[in-house]
Amino acid sequence: MSDTKPSISSNIYVAFKSLPFGLWSDKIQFYEANEKGIFALEVKERLDILHLYMEALDKVRESSKLLGIASEFIPLSLSSGVPVDIGLRYYEDALFWKANSLIRLIQYKEASHILQELIRMNPNEKKYKDKLLLCLFYDKPKWLQYSKALSILLFLITAAVILVEILIVKTFYYQYLELVEGVRIALFVLALSLVGIMEFVHFLLC
Repeated sequence: MSDTKPSISSNIYVAFKSLPFGLWSDKIQFYEANEKGIFALEVKERLDILHLYMEALDKVRESSKLLGIASEFIPLSLSSGVPVDIGLRYYEDALFWKANSLIRLIQYKEASHILQELIRMNPNEKKYKDKLLLCLFYDKPKWLQYSKALSILLFLITAAVILVEILIVKTFYYQYLELVEGVRIALFVLALSLVGIMEFVHFLLC
């Protein structure tokens, strides 16, 4: 009986590893159908499967499920039973996938913190920097939100001026038409410029 269990565990590992690359849903279904057997594996094999399972969850955007696995996987990846180089790769991948999931769940500040830590660990990895830039850009500061609110107000005032121009000025005060048109154009350009300039400033700051 002692020989049977390792054989079953080994079969689970071989079967999982034999699944073709890219069949993310199949990997997820296999893992979830054989979870008990996977947890009976030795640490290296279990982590290898967990790593591939997390990659599949990231690919299919199962963000909440991935975050649950990451909390267990990340500390385990640096355990003594795992070679240091493999453990560090697992650790970085898991943190990156966790940051991805947090971005999808609109938790930008926590994702940004993780990505900054990853960049400190591996400053040459471009994907960490690209994802951090995206994260910072999505995390709109208060001043940008206020500028957008002001732009919306200016657009509404522009719409009101157009209404006045059509219903009143063109009918009763035609002599002021040129002045009103100038005000309308100036308001529209100001509102549009405010949105564009503030977004560009935010991008530069990111």
